[in-house]
Amino acid sequence: MGNLKLGPLPKFGTVRMTIALPEPLKDELERYAAEYSRLYEPVQAAALIPHMLEA
Repeated sequence: MGNLKLGPLPKFGTVRMTIALPEPLKDELERYAAEYSRLYEPVQAAALIPHMLEA
């Protein structure tokens, strides 16, 4: 993965939601989270979802 579209995550209050993802999309999200963690700070894949939706 070269250029990530998300930069450092802002700190906001959160609301918990449950979603279902197809396995290939979950795997891709986890790879993105691993690359994000390498470039910025450790993050769980689920923490990226709201920021991706907003972007």
